[in-house]
This record gives sequence, C-alpha cells and structure tokens, in this order.
Amino acid sequence: MIENGWPGFDDEEEMNQFLNDHGVNTSQWGEGDSKTVGHLLSEIRDGSSKYIFKEGKLLRQLQAVSVDIYFRGCENFLIIQ
Repeated sequence: MIENGWPGFDDEEEMNQFLNDHGVNTSQWGEGDSKTVGHLLSEIRDGSSKYIFKEGKLLRQLQAVSVDIYFRGCENFLIIQ
C-alpha cells in the first residue's frame, strides 16, 4: 500500500520485508533488550517516528521533546523532567 508517496504496512511481516529489501537486517530485532519490528511499526503509526530516504539510505526519524518545569518557592526544585 502507498500512502502519501510512502508504503503503508498492514502488518509486521510487510514492514519486515520492506526493511530487509532496503538493507536493514532485522534478524536480531526483539532479542534481549532490542525492540521488535512491531514496536517500530507502532511508532510510525502513532507518528512518533517515520522513515525517510537520505542519500539513498533508509533512516528512522524521531520526534523528541524535552521539558523541564520548575516551581519557584523557598527553593527552586525540578518538578518534571
């Protein structure tokens, strides 16, 4: 399936085949602490990451945000990081 010029995936197997076709070895994904192809597919579906081609290579692009919230009182202290 093609969505906005990029292939969409119905399942992990389709995405795994796409990754392998573009030189990404997924044979050890999901072993130990490493994430699975399903995790990557979930990231792409929820918009927290996407794949792009740059100089002919398939890359994963992430959206990251960091916010520090401080409370001013008697002392400054970090509430959320």
